[in-house]
Amino acid sequence: TAAASQLGDQVLGATSRVLRGEAWAPPGITPITPKGPTATGTRKVSRANASPEPVKKGRTVKVTAKVTAKFTDKKYRSVAAGVAFTVQFKASGAKKYKAVASGLTTTGRATAKVKATKSGRYRIVVGSKKSASDYVRVKK
Repeated sequence: TAAASQLGDQVLGATSRVLRGEAWAPPGITPITPKGPTATGTRKVSRANASPEPVKKGRTVKVTAKVTAKFTDKKYRSVAAGVAFTVQFKASGAKKYKAVASGLTTTGRATAKVKATKSGRYRIVVGSKKSASDYVRVKK
Protein backbone atom coordinates (compact mmCIF):
# COMPACT_ATOMS: atom_id res chain seq x y z
CA THR A 1 0.00 0.00 0.00
CA ALA A 2 2.98 2.33 0.39
CA ALA A 3 3.56 2.14 -3.36
CA ALA A 4 -0.12 2.90 -4.02
CA SER A 5 0.05 5.91 -1.68
CA GLN A 6 3.17 7.22 -3.41
CA LEU A 7 1.53 6.78 -6.83
CA GLY A 8 -1.57 8.61 -5.58
CA ASP A 9 0.59 11.54 -4.43
CA GLN A 10 2.33 11.66 -7.82
CA VAL A 11 -0.96 11.68 -9.71
CA LEU A 12 -2.57 14.31 -7.45
CA GLY A 13 0.53 16.50 -7.64
CA ALA A 14 0.59 16.23 -11.43
CA THR A 15 -3.11 17.05 -11.65
CA SER A 16 -2.61 20.17 -9.52
CA ARG A 17 0.26 21.34 -11.72
CA VAL A 18 -1.76 20.79 -14.90
CA LEU A 19 -4.80 22.63 -13.48
CA ARG A 20 -2.56 25.58 -12.59
CA GLY A 21 -1.23 25.62 -16.17
CA GLU A 22 2.28 24.52 -15.20
CA ALA A 23 4.38 22.23 -17.37
CA TRP A 24 4.29 18.56 -16.32
CA ALA A 25 5.53 15.25 -17.67
CA PRO A 26 5.85 11.72 -16.22
CA PRO A 27 9.04 10.98 -14.24
CA GLY A 28 12.09 10.66 -16.50
CA ILE A 29 10.64 12.81 -19.31
CA THR A 30 11.40 16.51 -19.72
CA PRO A 31 8.19 18.57 -19.75
CA ILE A 32 7.45 20.71 -22.78
CA THR A 33 7.10 24.33 -21.83
CA PRO A 34 4.90 26.57 -23.94
CA LYS A 35 6.64 29.05 -26.22
CA GLY A 36 5.54 32.64 -26.28
CA PRO A 37 3.37 34.51 -23.81
CA THR A 38 1.19 32.66 -21.31
CA ALA A 39 -2.04 33.75 -19.63
CA THR A 40 -1.96 35.40 -16.24
CA GLY A 41 -4.89 35.30 -13.79
CA THR A 42 -6.30 38.67 -14.93
CA ARG A 43 -9.52 38.39 -16.96
CA LYS A 44 -12.07 40.74 -18.52
CA VAL A 45 -15.68 40.07 -19.43
CA SER A 46 -17.23 42.26 -22.15
CA ARG A 47 -20.75 43.67 -21.94
CA ALA A 48 -23.37 40.91 -21.98
CA ASN A 49 -25.75 40.73 -24.91
CA ALA A 50 -29.14 39.13 -24.37
CA SER A 51 -31.28 38.57 -27.44
CA PRO A 52 -33.86 38.72 -28.90
CA GLU A 53 -35.18 41.98 -27.51
CA PRO A 54 -38.10 42.10 -26.75
CA VAL A 55 -39.01 38.45 -26.28
CA LYS A 56 -42.29 36.65 -25.67
CA LYS A 57 -42.79 35.10 -22.25
CA GLY A 58 -41.61 31.47 -22.14
CA ARG A 59 -39.29 31.83 -25.15
CA THR A 60 -35.53 31.37 -25.02
CA VAL A 61 -33.08 34.24 -24.49
CA LYS A 62 -29.47 33.75 -25.60
CA VAL A 63 -26.95 35.54 -23.37
CA THR A 64 -23.38 35.98 -24.65
CA ALA A 65 -20.19 37.82 -23.68
CA LYS A 66 -16.57 37.74 -24.76
CA VAL A 67 -14.06 36.61 -22.11
CA THR A 68 -10.40 37.63 -22.39
CA ALA A 69 -7.28 37.06 -20.30
CA LYS A 70 -4.17 39.18 -19.88
CA PHE A 71 -1.01 37.46 -21.09
CA THR A 72 2.57 37.91 -19.93
CA ASP A 73 3.20 40.25 -22.88
CA LYS A 74 0.50 42.55 -21.36
CA LYS A 75 -1.99 41.95 -24.22
CA TYR A 76 -5.53 40.65 -23.75
CA ARG A 77 -6.59 37.63 -25.83
CA SER A 78 -9.56 35.25 -25.84
CA VAL A 79 -9.50 32.64 -23.08
CA ALA A 80 -9.24 28.99 -23.97
CA ALA A 81 -12.32 26.79 -23.95
CA GLY A 82 -13.45 25.41 -20.60
CA VAL A 83 -13.52 28.47 -18.31
CA ALA A 84 -16.54 28.29 -15.99
CA PHE A 85 -19.10 31.11 -16.03
CA THR A 86 -22.51 31.90 -14.54
CA VAL A 87 -25.44 33.81 -16.05
CA GLN A 88 -27.20 36.01 -13.51
CA PHE A 89 -30.63 37.67 -13.79
CA LYS A 90 -32.18 40.56 -11.88
CA ALA A 91 -35.90 41.11 -12.47
CA SER A 92 -37.18 44.67 -12.82
CA GLY A 93 -37.71 46.06 -9.32
CA ALA A 94 -35.54 43.40 -7.64
CA LYS A 95 -32.47 44.31 -5.59
CA LYS A 96 -30.24 41.29 -6.20
CA TYR A 97 -29.09 39.13 -9.08
CA LYS A 98 -29.82 35.39 -9.05
CA ALA A 99 -27.94 32.67 -10.93
CA VAL A 100 -30.11 31.24 -13.73
CA ALA A 101 -27.59 29.26 -15.80
CA SER A 102 -23.96 28.22 -15.91
CA GLY A 103 -21.57 26.72 -18.40
CA LEU A 104 -18.08 26.65 -19.87
CA THR A 105 -16.59 29.02 -22.42
CA THR A 106 -15.93 27.95 -25.98
CA THR A 107 -12.82 29.70 -27.23
CA GLY A 108 -13.35 33.07 -25.63
CA ARG A 109 -17.15 33.20 -25.66
CA ALA A 110 -19.53 32.61 -22.80
CA THR A 111 -22.92 31.63 -24.24
CA ALA A 112 -26.01 30.26 -22.51
CA LYS A 113 -29.72 29.99 -23.22
CA VAL A 114 -32.32 30.74 -20.55
CA LYS A 115 -36.10 30.81 -20.47
CA ALA A 116 -37.61 34.31 -20.36
CA THR A 117 -40.14 34.72 -17.56
CA LYS A 118 -39.90 38.39 -16.51
CA SER A 119 -38.37 41.59 -17.84
CA GLY A 120 -34.99 42.35 -16.32
CA ARG A 121 -31.21 42.45 -16.66
CA TYR A 122 -28.84 39.61 -17.56
CA ARG A 123 -25.09 39.54 -16.90
CA ILE A 124 -22.27 37.00 -17.09
CA VAL A 125 -19.87 36.34 -14.22
CA VAL A 126 -16.46 34.69 -14.63
CA GLY A 127 -14.72 34.25 -11.28
CA SER A 128 -14.99 37.67 -9.62
CA LYS A 129 -15.35 39.57 -12.93
CA LYS A 130 -18.86 40.68 -13.89
CA SER A 131 -19.98 41.92 -17.28
CA ALA A 132 -22.10 44.99 -17.74
CA SER A 133 -25.75 43.90 -17.88
CA ASP A 134 -28.23 43.93 -20.74
CA TYR A 135 -31.96 44.63 -20.29
CA VAL A 136 -34.54 42.40 -21.95
CA ARG A 137 -38.25 43.23 -21.99
CA VAL A 138 -40.58 40.23 -21.80
CA LYS A 139 -43.97 40.71 -23.41
CA LYS A 140 -47.05 38.53 -22.98
